[in-house]
Amino acid sequence: MKRLTTTTKALLMAALFLAAVAFPTQQSISQTADIEVVKQDKYSPVGVWTYKVSTPDGDLEDEMTISKNDEGAFEVSIESDVYGTLELEDITFEKMVMEASVDLNGDSVAFEFEFDGDSMEGMVYAGEDELSITAERKK
Repeated sequence: MKRLTTTTKALLMAALFLAAVAFPTQQSISQTADIEVVKQDKYSPVGVWTYKVSTPDGDLEDEMTISKNDEGAFEVSIESDVYGTLELEDITFEKMVMEASVDLNGDSVAFEFEFDGDSMEGMVYAGEDELSITAERKK
């Protein structure tokens, strides 16, 4: 009986040790995730951006304005000498990535922007074309 008690004590000690080791690790993972959420919650892509899209026919450069409406939804307006003013639709912003689309002459064009402070890199998907886009926020 004494041997069973010693074995039981050893198992309980091992379980307590594992729980003590695992809890701070889980807490640390949770804190890291919370920091990422806070980072995104504090970051705002709102502003005027100077962009450049690389196309086979040369670069397109102009301004893009990102704002929030009264309901807190993002609005994106892209100025272009070629296409005029484009108002993006279906805008989402999650984990520092904004996605949107626009109907351009009957074709859907998709945008994906990844923000890093006052810089942005992304892609424009127009039919079979995948065009890179970069931008810097004006100060």
